Amino acid sequence: FVLSIMMIVLANGLTTFAEKFISSGLASLISTLSPLCVLLLNLGLGNEKLSKKTTIGIVLGMFGIFLIYQNSIADLINPEYRLGIFAILTAVFMWSVGTIITKKGLRNPAPILLNVAVQMIFAGFILLLIQFFINPNFAAATFSARSSFAVLYLAVFGSVVGYVAYSYLITQWPSTKVSVLAYVNVVVALFLGWLILDEIITSKMIFATLLIICGVFIVNYKRVQKKG
Repeated sequence: FVLSIMMIVLANGLTTFAEKFISSGLASLISTLSPLCVLLLNLGLGNEKLSKKTTIGIVLGMFGIFLIYQNSIADLINPEYRLGIFAILTAVFMWSVGTIITKKGLRNPAPILLNVAVQMIFAGFILLLIQFFINPNFAAATFSARSSFAVLYLAVFGSVVGYVAYSYLITQWPSTKVSVLAYVNVVVALFLGWLILDEIITSKMIFATLLIICGVFIVNYKRVQKKG
């Protein structure tokens, strides 16, 4: 129940809330701070030691993301965005703490599906209560076909597939390595924007994408020792 509050109600809920007040570019930029936050928390708690490989990988990834979203940097000092920035920074912190708790709590991979199911059901109930409290006149009939499809897609791929995979990987890998995979979301978003929305991909974006991929690879690369 603690994880459902931290990672779904607060992390995902506050991210959605924040995007009502800040640009999507700024939201994406701040959200990618989670690997750095997880690393700093692990170092502070003594869970992991700082390695050159991890440091280089995270810095490369963050620099690539900076190149992609550099036009959103100025929004950080926009006074109209203060509430949204505070909300999404809180979301990043909650997700990072939840990631570390998940690593500590889920030693046995067998109950992962059950744990995730309980988290989502409990969090969904809490979020519904919050929604009805904020907007008691909410009506599902106001959803457009496009909005309904987006909700369905996020429910299946973002929640069921993505969250289950994330929870499983945390039981297998160090939490910092798993959190760095969040950088891949930026690469996928760029590709889908080009494929579906005909968005323009510049040479700078391609270079930034290569930096992000290199950063993720460096953090997660493990040399295989040959036997014999």
